Amino acid sequence: MGTLRAWRKFTERDLGAVVADMDKLIEAPAVVLLTGEVGSGKTTWARAFVEKALGEAGEPAAVPSPTYPLVQEFDRVLHADLHRLPGGTGDVTYLELPLLLEDKDFFLVEWGRGHLRDLARVVPEPFRFYELAFEFCGNGDPALADKRSALLRDLGDEM
Repeated sequence: MGTLRAWRKFTERDLGAVVADMDKLIEAPAVVLLTGEVGSGKTTWARAFVEKALGEAGEPAAVPSPTYPLVQEFDRVLHADLHRLPGGTGDVTYLELPLLLEDKDFFLVEWGRGHLRDLARVVPEPFRFYELAFEFCGNGDPALADKRSALLRDLGDEM
């Protein structure tokens, strides 16, 4: 399937529009691997996505980072940060993802690219896999310091 959409030079204020666009492009249930350098916007984007999902459900939108607990549940969304797990080790099998993903529409995974094969084995059907890759803009240009770009890809061909 390949590239679905690219967003260029957006700021944190633009995240609502990016989240709304992406929500129309991906088919639930979906696993979205959030990739990019440290500080490129993965957690900030995940927070905006979860807040939108919680807002629709009428719940309070308090969304902390899952860095230390690894996985957090929010109504229809499961959010994981696998940064502390070494890639390709099979450690994701111990997270009991099939149980955690029951009744979920979205599974947002930071630092999950190195675990793609393991995730594909344990995430139940009919979840589809996508990647949202973040990049810094500007290469040191202070006028672009707060801007990011993102590319959404369907990973169906890699599965």
